[in-house]
Amino acid sequence: MKKRMLISALLAGFMAAFVVVGGPTAAQADVSAQYTQYTATVTSSTAYFRYCGYDSCDVHYTRKKGEKDVLACQYTNSKGNVWFQTEIKALYGGRLHVYSGHFSSAYKNFLDKC
Repeated sequence: MKKRMLISALLAGFMAAFVVVGGPTAAQADVSAQYTQYTATVTSSTAYFRYCGYDSCDVHYTRKKGEKDVLACQYTNSKGNVWFQTEIKALYGGRLHVYSGHFSSAYKNFLDKC
């Protein structure tokens, strides 16, 4: 655990050149405690937050370029696309998912696997 925290601290300086990095807020402290969380800035024109990790899943909401959200972990879906699980609770349970291409590719190097 200390090794992960040290690595996260060292990489935070590197990540700051790309996007704003931050830990969980008090409101987020009750979710995904097993993952290091990052506050990430949307780099594409629009990011679609979905109920699952596929383009065919319903969109819960969107964020525009420059807006921020908390990412918890990453995974690869059955089509080979990398998605991020967010800290946002979905309406019907679970968490919302967002395609990794809407954020800096640097997050793929730092986020834990879900």
